[in-house]
Amino acid sequence: MRFWLAAAFLPALLAQAQTAAPWTTQEMREQVSALAFDPARFLADQDDQRDLVRLSYTGDDWDWPVWSILIRDACGSERPWPRDCLRGRVAWMVRAPVPERGAERPRWRGSSLVGALTAKKIGDRAALAAGLDAARLDWVQADLGTCPGAMAAFGKITEAKWIDAARIAPDPQGDLNLVLHADRIKVEVPYFTRTTTYQGWIAPGSPAEWANELAKTLEPCWRPAAAPPPWRLPPKAVD
Repeated sequence: MRFWLAAAFLPALLAQAQTAAPWTTQEMREQVSALAFDPARFLADQDDQRDLVRLSYTGDDWDWPVWSILIRDACGSERPWPRDCLRGRVAWMVRAPVPERGAERPRWRGSSLVGALTAKKIGDRAALAAGLDAARLDWVQADLGTCPGAMAAFGKITEAKWIDAARIAPDPQGDLNLVLHADRIKVEVPYFTRTTTYQGWIAPGSPAEWANELAKTLEPCWRPAAAPPPWRLPPKAVD
């Protein structure tokens, strides 16, 4: 009797599982950011030891996924590594497409992408991956060694000010620096047992300004990436 009851309800349970509730705009933003714009998950091996810098450009305090960049050494998966490959630098980028209204503000890329995907009533990652394919995001790579000015721009990260001196030793007579809803960049530098992170607006001399200038330098050098896009990695490579 119990078997027949279970069998009777099984089609309804399967139908319910297949019709997951569509994600809200906030949920969609979080899902898109995790599946497509997390530079730590760009490549199938997800090797922290080889990631040099991870960058994510988001729009103000809403964290719209605008673009993300991963920079690694130039060594591939083959062994032994070619000579001097550790000195090479390769970048990968995911970027939201330019919306029909244009991208006067970079954040419009991210907000328009999330809005378009939310309108599709998506509620699972398989459908989201298909939606990202259709959205025609940029998934590109660049060799910093052959990109004019890129290696020099990359090296300037050591000159960035990670902490504002006024925060440590404020000047009561100094000017008040007020910033409202500015676009932000997250800069993450993993290195063995430590990680250095900056997240904030593109303040003069900050790691965010450095990242923004590096992205501008790389712009003419992007080419279609050879690896599959992050949202198409095997299930074991994404949570």
